[in-house]
Amino acid sequence: MEHPIFTTASRLAQAIHSGAISSLDVVEAHLAQIARYNPKLNAIVTLDAERARQQAREADAARARGESWGPLHGVPFTAKDFYETAGLRTTAGFKGLANHIPARDATAVARMRQAGAILLGKTNMPVLGQDVQTNSPLLGIGNNPWDLGRTPGGSTGGGAAAVAAGLTPIELGSDGNGSIRIPAHYCGVYGFKPTEYRVPGTGHITDLPGKPHAFRHLVCFGPIARSVDDLKLVFSVIAGPDGRDFLVPPVPLTPASTKPLLNLRLAWTSDFGGLEVSADTRRLLQQLFADLGERGCKTEERTPPLDFDAAWRIGGALTTAMAVPGVPVPLRWLGAALYPLMFPNQPFHAGMAKGLRMGISGYMKTLTEREIFIAGMEGMFDHCDALICPVAATPAFTHRRAAVTVPGKAIDVDGKKMPYWMATVYHTSIFNLTGHPVVVIPLGLSEEGLPIGVQVVGRRWHDMEILDIAGKLAEMLGPPPVPPGYYQEPK
Repeated sequence: MEHPIFTTASRLAQAIHSGAISSLDVVEAHLAQIARYNPKLNAIVTLDAERARQQAREADAARARGESWGPLHGVPFTAKDFYETAGLRTTAGFKGLANHIPARDATAVARMRQAGAILLGKTNMPVLGQDVQTNSPLLGIGNNPWDLGRTPGGSTGGGAAAVAAGLTPIELGSDGNGSIRIPAHYCGVYGFKPTEYRVPGTGHITDLPGKPHAFRHLVCFGPIARSVDDLKLVFSVIAGPDGRDFLVPPVPLTPASTKPLLNLRLAWTSDFGGLEVSADTRRLLQQLFADLGERGCKTEERTPPLDFDAAWRIGGALTTAMAVPGVPVPLRWLGAALYPLMFPNQPFHAGMAKGLRMGISGYMKTLTEREIFIAGMEGMFDHCDALICPVAATPAFTHRRAAVTVPGKAIDVDGKKMPYWMATVYHTSIFNLTGHPVVVIPLGLSEEGLPIGVQVVGRRWHDMEILDIAGKLAEMLGPPPVPPGYYQEPK
């Protein structure tokens, strides 16, 4: 077979199963890529090389005996440092967890291992996932393989950089307000945020160990990979109830319909309540739909029937209301007073200020308002099979000071300054609020040669269907380019 670096996980699994390549050769190739390029990327922060090699040897011995461990037999993967891993340091980018060694795997990690996959290590992230850059005092700054002076995004930034640079074929990520989708967009790879509650979050440090389980909404768990087929494969492995995260219902994975691309109804928009996006983003999105139209596809420009300002406010309110149990009362009131001053005219942060003051009745009211937005978004899919829209206002931006509790340096959008958070999470957080499944696929490159992705959004619980639609679009677009300088022909 071809060299394993930049080969999809699905093809690696097939090649290992057939004996065309050994698991050990695949693992060694990725460890060599990590040794060569990780020092400048800082994408993988805890490496488990010797255990990975030993498990690869065991995988090869099992295959020689005619045994199969599962659909990912012998295929390596990485996991965001939010996921607990038995016997391997898990920090969430937080100094208070610098020496945290979990006793058991998170459910998603355990399911990957049960499917035969081999963990290479843990990937970089911001402190407790609270930024769209990968930058923490504990783990350091993560860099984008397309331009080391730019961020890979956050909070699954290390994982997206690792997949883009060929350090791993699969990353287990998580997405609170865009934390899978923004890094996939910035790094030119594929990412999937499933329907809310599809994948259990057991063992994911959404809440600090020993604290109440407060973050019960908005956060989803899914993969970053090199193809839509890989996203489907990993999702089918990690989805479903585990008997520990009781918010996850026993909803079966319904097989996707076999509609050809020509029979799909595809809606698109670059307008989220007047939110600006770069000219490159608009150009590539318009080109995609011109190409679809030339092929005879049924397309229309349609904006979701939502009050975007109200949706951002409700999303912000839920974000901080869920954090309230761990925040001392004086800090809550200080934040509530400062946020409107620090983030003027930014509805998400206005909502966050409200959430910090919220009591139980306000929380229940906000959840009810959220349900109205879910119903409104669901109604859109009575008229289309998928909505296609931007991921963020721009491609990856240059490194800047971490922006966990500060406004952050504004992002340049074609010469105009857009507030940091509006330019990054406003296109993605909408779908955390409504819980809809979203696939990010690479669309093309900006004039500067930076990746630009697109969100493909589907009806709740129809995850396999939206993955199938995204796969058809990805096939039409062709494989995305590899970042220059990260592939060397084997000697």
